[in-house]
Amino acid sequence: MDTSGSHHKRTYIIVGVAFAILIVVALLLFRYPNKSEVAQEKAQQLISAYELAGLTPPSEQQIMGTFGDDGGNSCKVDFDKLVQLNLNQLLANGAAQVGARGVIIDAKILKGEALVLGVYCPERLPEYQAFIEELKTADLIRE
Repeated sequence: MDTSGSHHKRTYIIVGVAFAILIVVALLLFRYPNKSEVAQEKAQQLISAYELAGLTPPSEQQIMGTFGDDGGNSCKVDFDKLVQLNLNQLLANGAAQVGARGVIIDAKILKGEALVLGVYCPERLPEYQAFIEELKTADLIRE
């Protein structure tokens, strides 16, 4: 009598049930850090700062999802030369190699990041402001 088929079937059922239990446990234990009162308070501060600056703020949920209660990557990444070079590369015309050249950026875009740093990690703001002072800006975004 060949029982290898039923043995495999039993193994698959056991593995499937164990996997389902692990998924349920993981969902129950996972903490959503972006939903805290601190994250909500900082999101409100950022929204107010955007409005005072005359910028259109993202929704509170978007801000909480992106920055959480600690500023996310905006506050975690060291603003060293490599990051500055990468940012400069992003502020280009999109061409590759020979045709690539820097572009003039609207100051509102840079101001938005400054507002984020001011709310979430104000100690990083002077370093960012020193960097953006070197960039050529203009009023380019129509409201």
